[in-house]
Amino acid sequence: MSARTANHWNTTQDNAWAIIALTDWMAAAGELAADYDWQVTLNGSALGQGTVTPQTVQNVATLRADIVQMLIDETNGLVLQRTAGSGQTGAGQMYYTAHLKTYLPVPQLEPVNRGFTVSREYRLADCVSDAGNGTDGDVEAACPPITGARVGDVIQVKVTLVAPHSSYYVIVEDPLPAGTEALDTSLRTASETVAGPQVGKEMEGSGIDSGWWWTPTHVELRDQKAVLFATSLEPGTYEFTYTIRASLPGEYLTLPVTAHQMYFPEVWGRGAGGGFVVTE
Repeated sequence: MSARTANHWNTTQDNAWAIIALTDWMAAAGELAADYDWQVTLNGSALGQGTVTPQTVQNVATLRADIVQMLIDETNGLVLQRTAGSGQTGAGQMYYTAHLKTYLPVPQLEPVNRGFTVSREYRLADCVSDAGNGTDGDVEAACPPITGARVGDVIQVKVTLVAPHSSYYVIVEDPLPAGTEALDTSLRTASETVAGPQVGKEMEGSGIDSGWWWTPTHVELRDQKAVLFATSLEPGTYEFTYTIRASLPGEYLTLPVTAHQMYFPEVWGRGAGGGFVVTE
């Protein structure tokens, strides 16, 4: 239990082995016969309390404290107690998880490289299509990245991933700006002029796009993000492009694109946070 990160283990394999082991231990230790009271306090103030019985032993209590309840520049005291009241046996274990989540303003999020370098750019799809006969450099010069569009505009999203080493079970997640929607060309309602997701691998220094030999294991275009999964990646620079449409006017924050190895989550990277404006 102590090997969990927040309220889960790191991988699906860890989940499976932990559940098998804990099930055997639960049966051997008689934990389903738990019978005790519990209390939780934060800095001397009651945060929660309850009673565990054989009928409620599988219930989970979730307690939350706002940042205003925390002490600044002082040690915060979180105290968990288990007691046996009148007529209770006091049997059973009390399991808990405690974690602190903090959030930075999105525009202040800088790129981070912990094994992957990943970045994202937006360009107007019409411009990219018109300049498509030139080289990548010509297209980028003719169609600079944008931070805003008008309602109805189709936008090409280009995600660039640099993998310096051989990597396995890689997940790339690119959150969409609110006010936009991904265009899934597999649907019959999608316009035939809209380009679907494409992935390619750039050979450094060769100028040759050799993406034909590598395809992602799975691509998902969801309501809130685009997700790319690859079973294995050789060292190199990869590009993933797809299209979105601006649909709702407003000023929106754009969470950074991230990449990590599913079974080695400490190998990861993220891009920069930013903003995107959709006008009428």
